[in-house]
Amino acid sequence: MKKLTWGIALLPLIATAAAVNFLPEKVPTHYNAAGEIDNWGSRNSAFILPIIIIIFKAIFEVIARAMQSRAVDCENSADRAKQNIKVLQKIIPWVIGAMAAFQFVMLVKMCADSHADISNMPIDGMRIYAFIFGLIFIPIGNSVSKTRRNGLIGFRLKWTLYNDVTWQKSNFFGGVCLMLVGICTMISTAFVSGLADLLLMVAYLNVAIVVMMVYAKRVYDEEKAKGDNSGIGNQE
Repeated sequence: MKKLTWGIALLPLIATAAAVNFLPEKVPTHYNAAGEIDNWGSRNSAFILPIIIIIFKAIFEVIARAMQSRAVDCENSADRAKQNIKVLQKIIPWVIGAMAAFQFVMLVKMCADSHADISNMPIDGMRIYAFIFGLIFIPIGNSVSKTRRNGLIGFRLKWTLYNDVTWQKSNFFGGVCLMLVGICTMISTAFVSGLADLLLMVAYLNVAIVVMMVYAKRVYDEEKAKGDNSGIGNQE
């Protein structure tokens, strides 16, 4: 899996190195809310995201190793760390893959918008980006729902961190909410276009966060009441 993820991380850099020779010296580097070009720059700016992707992948590796080293000898904590590392390793390829897809879309748009003969090619970048975001929410939500209580991955609130029950219930529910955000976002791209796609995605995400927080607070109140009644506090 590590080799595959590194391959995905390096692919945008290789593709950009091959494509940049076919781009003019000046290419579009920014678009306004209407999707119109509002800034031009050097074609070498196309290398920025591929470099960020590699750095991002390296940071993920450091985080995974830190999680392993912080696992205490206690069997319960070690099992938690192992499970969370597995979740992180499942999330990384999807995140890196999404960033790679953004880079490929950006290269196509740079090429299309830089050449007069194909500058009228209808490429709705924001719709494509929204669809990719929606797609990535599904595996991330699925992975988050399987995490064990920790201080790094998942929905980390005072309420969710109270004990293992509040964590598992809240993160399972939150993971499902994230998957629904992804599904709704992808469906929306079939009916709306441009900036509206991204705005709808943000709206779905905000609603999901509010609903998840309300649910987490309810679970916390129930568990806290049980703890108060039995005289048992936080379960480690």
